[in-house]
Amino acid sequence: MVLNLSEEELQLFLEETEEQIQTLESGFLQLEKGGADAGVMGAVFRAAHTVKGSSAAVGHQQMTALTHAMENVLDRMRKGEIGPSRQVMDALFRGLDALRLLKAALVDGRDSALDLTVILDELRRAAAGEPASGAAAGGAGGAGALPGLSAEILKRLQAGAGEDLVPLQVDVALAADSIMPSVRAYQIYLALSEHGEIVASQPTLDEIEAEKVGARPTLYLLTNAPRETLRSTIAAVTDVVGVEIRRVDLKQPAPAAQPNLAVVGPGQ
Repeated sequence: MVLNLSEEELQLFLEETEEQIQTLESGFLQLEKGGADAGVMGAVFRAAHTVKGSSAAVGHQQMTALTHAMENVLDRMRKGEIGPSRQVMDALFRGLDALRLLKAALVDGRDSALDLTVILDELRRAAAGEPASGAAAGGAGGAGALPGLSAEILKRLQAGAGEDLVPLQVDVALAADSIMPSVRAYQIYLALSEHGEIVASQPTLDEIEAEKVGARPTLYLLTNAPRETLRSTIAAVTDVVGVEIRRVDLKQPAPAAQPNLAVVGPGQ
């Protein structure tokens, strides 16, 4: 996307946007833990509002639409009309991840290929208090099992999770034209293993070694590392174009078996 900005103006916009992203990240983590007060709610609402205004001023329509949708959710939360349910927080964190991707494209001087259709719909549903699209009944916030999550993996996550270990699903998007997706998937696996215990992955390590790797690796992780640390670690791997990190709801109904997702055993 080409914005009508000087180099100095673009740098100022990027710095301000990053500052607001950090505010959103910190506030969302507090909301997720149930510890946010009126001050935190006000800060995250103002952060989304600020990015909406500044992106509109420079003509970044995607960023404006995204932060406007996030602002709507946060406005209803601060008014007490909706709470920080799993569906709401997942939608906000996805919005934050998308915002980072839009900013990264500007830093790289390239157009973003990000399609916001699904994310905007999730945020709209969250703001309206509607069930997530395609979600099964049950679980926190009405959300069903996460895609690819098997009963075996859920059980392992439940057994390992504790006060200091958070269960996360990490979805990574690789560039469609990557010539070494198996190498990239292995690098991602090794990078994440330094920040926690990988309970399962898709593709499995055997599949990675056999070069049976698609463009969207998924890993299930028990960790106490901040999401930003995980995100930056993965983003440092060549050919990574997107990262989505979601906390696994351990109270959701047990999903069906997924034979192509292997649980990682001791020593693997």
